[in-house]
Amino acid sequence: KVNISLENIMNKACIFCNSTGKKSKEHRWPVWMHEFLPTLGDGNHISESNTFQWKDQIGSKKTEKPGYLTTKKLRAVCQKCNNGWMSQLENKIKPILIKVLNRETFDICTEKQKILTRWIAMKSIFGEHFESETHMTPAEDRKLFRSQMTIPEYFSIYIGNHGTEANTGWLRHSMTVSKTVDGPSPPLNGLKRNTQSIGIICGPLFIYVLAIREDE
Repeated sequence: KVNISLENIMNKACIFCNSTGKKSKEHRWPVWMHEFLPTLGDGNHISESNTFQWKDQIGSKKTEKPGYLTTKKLRAVCQKCNNGWMSQLENKIKPILIKVLNRETFDICTEKQKILTRWIAMKSIFGEHFESETHMTPAEDRKLFRSQMTIPEYFSIYIGNHGTEANTGWLRHSMTVSKTVDGPSPPLNGLKRNTQSIGIICGPLFIYVLAIREDE
């Protein structure tokens, strides 16, 4: 006999350290950033999922949900991670992003580039779990990022600006790619995806993240 309680469901492992301790609700965008990202539109956002097999679309689901992107939160990390290394990285990136959000001109040195790309990687890995069934970064790579700030080698991160009216945006595509019918290489090892692209709008900043785990 197995008893499954709501508490057990809410306390599943932290995506970074695998701890089953108490979770924190983490924002997609940090609270301090909200004043720089005024809410636009009717207060709703669209969630869409499409399923393909080879070239044929075999499923589609599109729903409109209440809430702005800036206010969306997810219980996927433990309090120790959220209040520890994640908070430290947020504090390092804050003065850099404030200049970006204020549209200031400034030189970004190599060290600041590292901080920015690490923050983007953290937000991308965390953001995968808003669609938990399709996340693609393996647990061992999430742990390595937490302990050593090592961005997975299959992550490519591009940064620029944009001229649209939008000040927030998040568009993620994920899929499973395989060169042979025998399955992907490296193996999925319990995951359902091995490829993703994420387009992010954060004020005037446009970010594109491409991650492909399929060899060659």
